[in-house]
Amino acid sequence: MIPDDVVSPLPSQRALGDLVTDVLREMITGSKFQPGQHLKETELAKALKVSRGPIRQALTRLEEEGHVEIRRHRGAFVSTLTKTDVEEVHTLRGAIERLAAGRACTRMQGAGFAEMDAVLEQMKSVDTKIDPEDAVRLDLQFHDIIYAYSDHGRVQRVWESIRGQVTVFLRARNASFPDFLDALERRWVEELGGMNIFFVFDDGLVQTPPLSGTILHGVTRDSLLTLARDMGLSVREEPYSIDQWKADAESGRLTEAFACGTAAVVTPIGLVKGVDGEFSIGGQSSGPTTLRLRSALVDIQRGDAPDPYGWIEQV
Repeated sequence: MIPDDVVSPLPSQRALGDLVTDVLREMITGSKFQPGQHLKETELAKALKVSRGPIRQALTRLEEEGHVEIRRHRGAFVSTLTKTDVEEVHTLRGAIERLAAGRACTRMQGAGFAEMDAVLEQMKSVDTKIDPEDAVRLDLQFHDIIYAYSDHGRVQRVWESIRGQVTVFLRARNASFPDFLDALERRWVEELGGMNIFFVFDDGLVQTPPLSGTILHGVTRDSLLTLARDMGLSVREEPYSIDQWKADAESGRLTEAFACGTAAVVTPIGLVKGVDGEFSIGGQSSGPTTLRLRSALVDIQRGDAPDPYGWIEQV
């Protein structure tokens, strides 16, 4: 049974089926319903104080989005996401996000940049104890702006169709070591709040996790790999576990770490905190390799250095 106080009364301004869909989607992505749980129409209708018609509409739409599995003669069940689901959603997101970001860059005006700056300021103002739910909200809000200003209806609809599953993945990843680990094994370092991550070792090696299907193919990541190789640095794309990260940081083998992305460009990482404790990297200061790569990339972006790669596009 669904307790009477689990859901709030529905507002009345939108189509009832849409409202029910939004409520159930939020309950699924917010883990109020567990994977594999049976969603009985009669119980949902009673809890939401609606007829079964809007419930059926909502369940059908949620099945299309991948949140629900409808089994013949048995009813609707919350989907259990597999490794294949994770890979498909992330590779699809990577494909449409590159298109959306490229279009948004040429279409965004003052109002759009103001919206994005407002979200970035919120990100900068949070401390290390940010609630995982707030981290998810800010992450999605930032990317919503990119899709909105892409001015591409079909791309926006694809994003809306997978946004709920992306939310599930983000919440699962943030539950332990916020924003670091893969959603399945909770072992491998993947991304940092939607940014790619790099490690620099005492022998000069630069390492980043490989594009395994659950890591977005970032343009800034690609640019830094190119610059690092052209600087003569040894570059490796290999998995890196959180346990190894901690051990290398404590031994001094790992001297630098940084995150990179469209908005952050290159951001040094000096301290890592999680539910099992914390550890510092390189005296919590910006390392020379991090600063060198950042300077090279920013100089090209600003036109202060030649662009031999054809990265800059005049708009």
